[in-house]
Amino acid sequence: MTASPDPGTEPIPAPDATDIWVTGMAWTTALGSGLDEVWTALLEGRTGIGPARTEHRLRNTDAAVLAGLPMSMSPVQRQQALTRDTVAAAVRDAGLDLADPRLRPVLGTSYGPHMDVDTGVDVDMDTGAATDTDSLGVRRLDRWAVDAVRALGMVKDPLSVTTACSSGSDSLLVAMELIRSGAEDICVCGGADILTAAKRLGHSVLETMSPTSLRAFDTRHDGTILGEGAAFVVLESGRSARARHARAHGFLVGAGSANDAVSPAAPDASGESVVRAVTRALRAANRGAADVDVINAHGSGTPANDAVEALGYTRLFGAGPAAGRPTVFATKGAFGHTLGATGAIEAITVLLALRDGAVPPVHGLTRVRPDFALPVPVGGPAAFTGRLGLSTTLGFGGFNTCLVFEGATPEPTTPEALPPDPAPPRQAAREVPPEGAGMVAVGHGRAVRDELTVVRSRIPSLYADPLAWLVADAVEDALSGCADDVLAVREDVATILVSAECTLRTMEAVARSVPSGRVSPLRFAGASPGSAGSLVCLLHGFKGPSLTFSTTPEAGLSAAHTVARSWLRSGAASYVVLCAHEEPEGRRHLVQCSILAPHTRAASADRG
Repeated sequence: MTASPDPGTEPIPAPDATDIWVTGMAWTTALGSGLDEVWTALLEGRTGIGPARTEHRLRNTDAAVLAGLPMSMSPVQRQQALTRDTVAAAVRDAGLDLADPRLRPVLGTSYGPHMDVDTGVDVDMDTGAATDTDSLGVRRLDRWAVDAVRALGMVKDPLSVTTACSSGSDSLLVAMELIRSGAEDICVCGGADILTAAKRLGHSVLETMSPTSLRAFDTRHDGTILGEGAAFVVLESGRSARARHARAHGFLVGAGSANDAVSPAAPDASGESVVRAVTRALRAANRGAADVDVINAHGSGTPANDAVEALGYTRLFGAGPAAGRPTVFATKGAFGHTLGATGAIEAITVLLALRDGAVPPVHGLTRVRPDFALPVPVGGPAAFTGRLGLSTTLGFGGFNTCLVFEGATPEPTTPEALPPDPAPPRQAAREVPPEGAGMVAVGHGRAVRDELTVVRSRIPSLYADPLAWLVADAVEDALSGCADDVLAVREDVATILVSAECTLRTMEAVARSVPSGRVSPLRFAGASPGSAGSLVCLLHGFKGPSLTFSTTPEAGLSAAHTVARSWLRSGAASYVVLCAHEEPEGRRHLVQCSILAPHTRAASADRG
């Protein structure tokens, strides 16, 4: 294998106080693309949801469709055009040039265009066996991101993140860690997702699609309505931003995540995962629940998700009088559920809310469910005071992420572009590890298969992609010598998978079933690329932070190590289970796994 998940004994850098500026942002939504244009429409209570043409029988034919992105274009063309236009707008807003060699793209999506195109793999629907064909040959799920970045003339290759509906949020989380570690100075990050027949069919058969309308937190809520869109922000180290006198839209001061570890699609009904994600994010920001002034909730409108958020927020912020507790708003009733883009879109809404001290009404909400304890605007915008806001997302595969933003000063300076610096100086303090703070592997494992075929689940009513089961085998092998220690703290065990294929075979199977209008709900849930890495969370009860990079190990392992170090150093995780899937030569697939721990924990275990 050309790249290993084992970092050896790499040091964990000392905790870094680098501030992360948001110096650029842009979005493309069903309500438009101008920042103030769309924000005004939200405050006025408008929606971009309406009738959308379909050839299939669905629970609801409404959707939030983008103007100016014709459905006559192929899914791949639409995904790339949407990404290119929105990334370019965000970089322009930051006063930077797309060819600036300091810019690292970190791009997220959920299913992207991959369930509606021939990926070049023939799949037997009964056995799952795959054979190569001479068709399009798309064997990497980051191809859309790579092609979009190259078309823009950007210098650095992208990192592709796929954690279902948390993909946009997790792209910001990854970018934040890269900047804080000193690996990058500037990242353009966020998510893009298009509306496709497969996604509409899948949510219809899963019955997560509303048969009426999207009414988040309403007593009549009965599901979500899909949309499409993109949003990207430019995150920049304070050192770089100050040097070029950049404007700040706000600051990303913390991020945290947690896995449900209960189901490929359903959330943890206890609300515990929402609490864990928010708590980890606030801890990373060195803030407490009492500091939070406003929250953009996931607000998907499904009874299960709304109930989970209601429970989680009540536990975090209490159920007393509204005064002194954060105001909650949600925007999917206006934008539709944009899946992998939603976290980035909602991050921008938090920054605009902090700028203006106001939040838009929740479209479709007229009667707030009685168990929702926090103040939420009904029928019109609501004012609030304060400078700290949260954005929370819940995704298939149990991916829950929370971002913490602080508002900017009222009168930011005008951006001033500087000449690109091909070799920006690193801060030496970041490279000096504290004594005894190394990151070491306490377990190693591997799993090999000549062909990826369907594995019969030991869990009733569960389907997972063949690669997910191969990852699970590698993790079992790695746990063989350290299972007692790791499983004793399973709620703080994090997981990271790096694979350019993820659930490619299952997505191909879904794609072949779309023309008939018959999509398996289990296959659709199991096709979410992030689930290739999150199956191990479900099998072992790992509830720590979790990430899936849909890129090659050569491209993604350095970033994965950076994130793992941060999680271990900060205490967000006690162990990190890091797996890398080698691109196959022929049909031979190899997954290698390292179980990482802080040097201090490993040394303590040795003494015990």
